[in-house]
Amino acid sequence: MAATEQQTVQRDPEPKRAPRQVAPLWPKSSQVRQSVPVLRLISEIWAIPEVVQIGLSTDEDGVHVRVIITKEDRAVRSRVYATERTYLGTTPPHAFKLWVSPRAKVGKGLPLPFETVLER
Repeated sequence: MAATEQQTVQRDPEPKRAPRQVAPLWPKSSQVRQSVPVLRLISEIWAIPEVVQIGLSTDEDGVHVRVIITKEDRAVRSRVYATERTYLGTTPPHAFKLWVSPRAKVGKGLPLPFETVLER
């Protein structure tokens, strides 16, 4: 009786698949409709060429919209605040604060860190 040797072949383990990323939930249509005024506000502010960054933050006082402009300019600030007045005139009262700051002040005493939404 002849002894036979079994050859074992070492296989490399198959690469693991990357875990599937969970997609963010798309808001319900009613939530989208409720968001239209704030989306309009942000888009109108973003249409001002001197605006270089828009960010959002929230805290116990409500929502804070941070607008960073290229440099200190009263006319630009007035345009941004005019969009805010239009927004507030079309929405029910709520906790909302708009901050307009020149780029030179970023990192120097500006309130609250914020998440950048748009940046040029």
